[in-house]
Amino acid sequence: MPIYLNLQFGVSSDKNQASDLHTDMLTWSGFVTMATMHAFCRDDFTRFADFCFRTYGDRVKNWFTINEPRMMASHGYGDGYFPPARCTGCHFGGNSATEPYIAGHNLLLAHASAVKLYREKYQACDLPGSR
Repeated sequence: MPIYLNLQFGVSSDKNQASDLHTDMLTWSGFVTMATMHAFCRDDFTRFADFCFRTYGDRVKNWFTINEPRMMASHGYGDGYFPPARCTGCHFGGNSATEPYIAGHNLLLAHASAVKLYREKYQACDLPGSR
């Protein structure tokens, strides 16, 4: 019997493929924050990834953390096409010259943190190339 997990929990409807884990996190706060919030958002994302790995790891064969981070940063903070729709001249404000780079930087840091967690805690040690 195939298992289909809801996107609400960061897992796609494809039975063996996890979705990008940023979906809920993006709607929660976004990735452009004050300097003091960077580690907070990264830590939250890592805890969310840990929950997904622990809860669905026996049913998901392939994981990925963030789908198309460049598109998310440029459209979310450069032209306002994606949520949170921040850009120069957008209704919610923003700065298209700097915010896409800040968001991209934080997306990469969140991805790296989730990958590190997975490799250290969940990846089987006897797989070729795992260390």
